[in-house]
Amino acid sequence: MRFAFGGLGLHRVTWCHAEPNRASAAVAAALGFVPEGRLREAWTVDGERVDVVVLGRLADEG
Repeated sequence: MRFAFGGLGLHRVTWCHAEPNRASAAVAAALGFVPEGRLREAWTVDGERVDVVVLGRLADEG
């Protein structure tokens, strides 16, 4: 996050993960990402359609 906001000067970073991916959800939460929405059945994982969770973090958030 330091590189994204400090090094690259980004204002926002977006993170997406498949709904069943709890490990990715845990990492995103630990990095301060906030849920912003859901894309229903947007990806196929192991032959099944799954929702995609969209999260975001702004430079001035933590």
